[in-house]
Amino acid sequence: MDTSVFGVDLSRRRVLESSVAVVGYDAIPISDPAIVDNSEQDWPTSLRDTRNSGFTDVSVDIQESTIGKRDVATFDAEVVTGPVLVDDTYYVCAYDTERYSIYEIDTEKSLVATSEYENDNRHPSYGNATTPTVASGVVYVTTAYGISAFDIGTGERIWFTPIAEIHSPPTVLDGRVYLAIPTHSFGGGFVSLDAENGDIEWESDTGAPSQINNDFPVAVTENTAILSDNDGNITSVTASTGEEGWNFTYEVDSDGSASPGIPTVRDDIAYCNIAGRMVALDLHSGDRRWELSYDARHSMGAPIVVDDVVLGFDEVGKVYAVSRSDGSLVWSTGALGGGPKRLLATPKTSFLHRHESITAIDIESGSELYSIESTDEYIIQSTGPITSDGITAITIQPDALALSIFGRRPAEDNSERSERESESSERGGTETESTDRTDTLRLLIALAGGVGLGALYGGYKKFGPSDDDETT
Repeated sequence: MDTSVFGVDLSRRRVLESSVAVVGYDAIPISDPAIVDNSEQDWPTSLRDTRNSGFTDVSVDIQESTIGKRDVATFDAEVVTGPVLVDDTYYVCAYDTERYSIYEIDTEKSLVATSEYENDNRHPSYGNATTPTVASGVVYVTTAYGISAFDIGTGERIWFTPIAEIHSPPTVLDGRVYLAIPTHSFGGGFVSLDAENGDIEWESDTGAPSQINNDFPVAVTENTAILSDNDGNITSVTASTGEEGWNFTYEVDSDGSASPGIPTVRDDIAYCNIAGRMVALDLHSGDRRWELSYDARHSMGAPIVVDDVVLGFDEVGKVYAVSRSDGSLVWSTGALGGGPKRLLATPKTSFLHRHESITAIDIESGSELYSIESTDEYIIQSTGPITSDGITAITIQPDALALSIFGRRPAEDNSERSERESESSERGGTETESTDRTDTLRLLIALAGGVGLGALYGGYKKFGPSDDDETT
C-alpha cells in the first residue's frame, strides 16, 4: 500500500516517528484568601477550580538538565481530552465516532476502571468531548450534543441531558452544573442543571455568545457566573436564578472575532483576555477597573493570578505580567511562537503550552527557564494538572495516545542520560537526524491543516497500513 504524499511516507508509524498601552482606573486592593478548597494535589476541573484560577500552590522541582517523561497509561482511541486529578487518580474522556470511554487512572495501577457509552448522536463531526469535571463523587462530561454524569465508584452513567452544541466543560458548584451554550441552541448564554438528576433549572438567554470555544468553562462564584464570547461580550448572571447582571462589550475585530478568552475571578474582580487586551472588571457591577492592550491582535486563554500580578498571553506566544493593582505592565517575554493554547502557574513558575511544547517562565523576572519540546517519539497534545511529580500531558506516540508526566528524573536516570549524550556527541550526526525527523513531523501536521493532531492519529490508525503491512 502506497502511503506517500510528495515523496513523504505517511504510514502511521512513519507519521508519528518521523508596545503596550494601559488604561488606568482606581487601584484594586489585593488580599490573598484561599482560592480553592481542593486538597494540595487535586485538579478536578480544566482550570483547577470553579473560578478558573489555573494555579496551584504545589512547587515543581524541575531543571532543564533533569527533565524526564513517564507514561502513566496508554489509550487505544482517536482522541483523548485533557486530564483532571482527584485523590491521586486521573480521569480522561477518550472517544471515536461511535463510542466514548471514561478512564480512571491510578498512578500506581494504571487503568483501573473504564465506563463506556455509545455516541448518542452518531454523527462524528458533532462528537467532540471536553475535559471532564469531577465533583462530589461524580464525573461530568459534555459533548457537542449533551452532558452525562457518571458515578465515580461504579462507572455507571447516572443521567444524560441532551443539549445541542455544547462546547464548554461543565462547572459544578453547590449542587448545580453550569454550561455556556452558543446562539444556535436557544439564543446563547448560560444553562444551569441540577447536579443530582440533570434537570435544567434555568436558562439565561443573553443573546450574546455566537461561539464558545472548546475548553472555555464558565467562571462561577457563590453568587455569580461569568462567560465571554466571540462577539466581544463579557456577561454575568446570578448563579442561583440565571437573572442577567451586567454585560461588558468590546467592538469585534475586522474579521468578526473578538478572540474571546476565559474569565478568571479573584478577590471580587473578573479578569479576562479579550479583543487583544486584558481587562479587570468589578465582579458585582461590571465596571472596568483597568485594561492593558497587548502588542498582538488577539489575546487568548485565561488570565492567571499569582500574588500581585496577573499573567496573560497573546496569539504569538508572548506572555505578559500585569500589576493586579493598577494594570501596569511588569514584564513581557518575546514571542515564544505560534499556536499557544493555555497558561498554568505555580508560585514561582508559569507554564505556557504551545503547539508542540511547554515553556517554563520565571514569574518574578519573566525569563525563560526551559522548554519541553515534542520529539520524533511523541507530540504534546494537551496539558493538565501540575503536581509535585511534574506537568501532566496527553501525548501522541507511534502506536497510541498516552497520559504522560514530565518531571524530574531519578538520579540514576540522569547519570545514564549524561553517558548517552556523551556517546552521541562522540558519534556525531544524531542531533541532526532527530531534527530532520521532527521537521518532517511538523510538515505533516501542517499538511493536515484543520484536521488536528488527534484526528491525524485516528485517521492513520483506521486507514493506514497495519503493523504487519509496514516494513522497516
